[in-house]
Amino acid sequence: MLLEWLNALPDALMHACPWLCIYHASALHLINQLEEAEARLQDAERALSSKPSIEQASILGMATTIRANLARYSGDLECALTLAREALDLLPEKQVMMRATATVMGLKEKTYDIYSL
Repeated sequence: MLLEWLNALPDALMHACPWLCIYHASALHLINQLEEAEARLQDAERALSSKPSIEQASILGMATTIRANLARYSGDLECALTLAREALDLLPEKQVMMRATATVMGLKEKTYDIYSL
C-alpha cells in the first residue's frame, strides 16, 4: 500500500522532498528492486541542499544504511560492512532504529567473516 502511494506521487514532489525519496528507497529495497532503490537514494541526496545540516546527516545516514543493505543483498559483504560503519558515523544518536539496523548489519557481516575463514 505504501509503495503504491509513493509510486503515484509526481516526480517533482519526490525530487523536492528527500524524506519521501528515502522512504521510497527503503520500500523498494525490501521488494528487491535494488536499482530503483539506488535511484531514489540519489534523488534524496540531490534534494539535500534545502535542509538544515542535522537533517542532512539523518538523511545521509539513512541512505547509507539502505545502501549497506543493497550491498548485502548483492553479495558484497565487505562493502556492506564498510557502509554500515559509515552509517553509524553519520546517523545522529536520536536515530535509534536506523542505528540499530546498521549495528546489527555490521555484526552479521563481521560474524560471516569469522565463520567463512
